[in-house]
Amino acid sequence: MSGWRIPADVAHVATDETVFVAPVPDGPIYTLTGVSAVIWAAAGSQTANVAQRVATELDVPETDIAGQVAQFIDELCGLGLLEPLPTDPE
Repeated sequence: MSGWRIPADVAHVATDETVFVAPVPDGPIYTLTGVSAVIWAAAGSQTANVAQRVATELDVPETDIAGQVAQFIDELCGLGLLEPLPTDPE
């Protein structure tokens, strides 16, 4: 089971419709709106849970958006705005 978290060096501020996210102290500032803001809000969940939340809010089948949600989470990780949770050694 995997999940994500916001790194300690990333600041974020949310309004009703927009999330501003930036690595601190040097930025840049990213603006997330619409679906990207919904995905960000659910960032602490597993990909499937995030896709389910977005699907519910948009009233679309989860299977139609799950791949795009996972891709966006990968992009956020690539930008350093999210990081995978450490896995527990077994």
